[in-house]
Amino acid sequence: MIDTTSSAIQKSFSLLEVMNSVQSVVKKNYDSKKFWVKCELVKLNLHQSSGHCYLELADRNESTMVAQCKGIIWADSYQVIQQKFRSTINSELASGMKVLFQCNVTFHPIHGFSLYVTDVEPAFTLGEMAKMKNDSILKLKSEKVFDLNKQKKLPLLPKRIAVISVETSRGYQDFIITINNYHKKFALELSLFEATLQGDNAITTIVRALQKIASRIDDFDVVTIIRGGAGDTGLACYDEYALAKEVACFPIPIVTGIGHATNETVTEMVAFKNCITPTAAADFFLEKFYAQDILINQLSEKLINSVSQSLNDTKEYFFDTINDFQALCISVMEKSHALVNNTTELLVKFSRRALVDEKLYLQNNINVIKNIPGRQLISQQRNLVEISVKQLHRNVTSLIQLEKGMLVEKGRSMKTGGHQFKNQNQTLSLLESKINLLDPINTLARGYSITRKTEKLSPLSLKLILVILLRRQWRKVNLQELLMKY
Repeated sequence: MIDTTSSAIQKSFSLLEVMNSVQSVVKKNYDSKKFWVKCELVKLNLHQSSGHCYLELADRNESTMVAQCKGIIWADSYQVIQQKFRSTINSELASGMKVLFQCNVTFHPIHGFSLYVTDVEPAFTLGEMAKMKNDSILKLKSEKVFDLNKQKKLPLLPKRIAVISVETSRGYQDFIITINNYHKKFALELSLFEATLQGDNAITTIVRALQKIASRIDDFDVVTIIRGGAGDTGLACYDEYALAKEVACFPIPIVTGIGHATNETVTEMVAFKNCITPTAAADFFLEKFYAQDILINQLSEKLINSVSQSLNDTKEYFFDTINDFQALCISVMEKSHALVNNTTELLVKFSRRALVDEKLYLQNNINVIKNIPGRQLISQQRNLVEISVKQLHRNVTSLIQLEKGMLVEKGRSMKTGGHQFKNQNQTLSLLESKINLLDPINTLARGYSITRKTEKLSPLSLKLILVILLRRQWRKVNLQELLMKY
């Protein structure tokens, strides 16, 4: 039987021996050589005390990581590399960038494989950033969403603002200070949704904040992404397709205030409005209110001037009307006065003429009357009176005879009415004597006279006849017949 265990032990190596062997091989083949390595800067960690910068580098095939290692920039090289990178790209090295580093390949038994970065080629990063940016733009345009957010309608006064930022960031504080100066006047409502605005987690946290706002979309008029106080570091995430599409397709307008002076990122391009700084974003909102405030003041002033002018015109027209009315009244009064004077003169003239005519008429009548003898007038009056008295006497006598005949006929028809008939006959005789006593002829004989204008009886005669008839208790029909005769 073969002892395999003893053989394996004799052929084994310690880990240190293996690591030293690898280190020896690497040092022999790579120690004196420098290589330009294309990679993605996954993470950058600057050690403040030592000044050394520790990196995590990777290579991706689309979204799949195919290689990964550590990298180191020593303190004496870090500031030089950052200055070179900043002068070209206007930005510092930051996570998420694709870079071209000049490196020494090293291997340490404890720390393992790593790359010592000695230089950088900013043009490569710039080209990669431009390529990524261009790819994002082309993809968004091919999907016809690039201008989608720009087509959203911003309210005339966007007062309900959802803010994506970090509460402690300088950019957010600048935004709040600017808004608060007019907060009470314009009644702005701000709601903060916190998110990381640069680095590895920027895209994830910003998208998550947008989703929270979308769940309450009716509560807001506009969204603003505020970032400031960190220069142009970490802007690569805003060129990423995923974040840019989320902004482009958002249902309400998005205003960016990322805070840099370089070319616009894709996210800023697709946003409704891009402002250079958070303060500029605040001013953008306030300008909407300023414009309406100015317009209202102008309209108020215009209205006041218009009303004032209208009142002045009306006042002038009113006084002109009063003057015209006064002149018209004076003219009418003068004409009326002249008419009254003319009428008065004509009235006096005609009155005098009428009085003269009437005086002549009366004078003529007086002369005629004077020429008629007095006896002739008395005779005419007496004849008329006698005729009337005779006619009255005949009528009364006929009535008495008629009543007497009726009484006689009534007395004959009554078996036991002889006594009553006698009494009635006596009454009738008595009345007849009274009538004879009141006969107008006898009255005239005593010196009285009866005067009437027409052939009808005088009121005195009628009253006398009525008294007689009532006392005789004649029927109503006889009374009416008597009155109709006279």
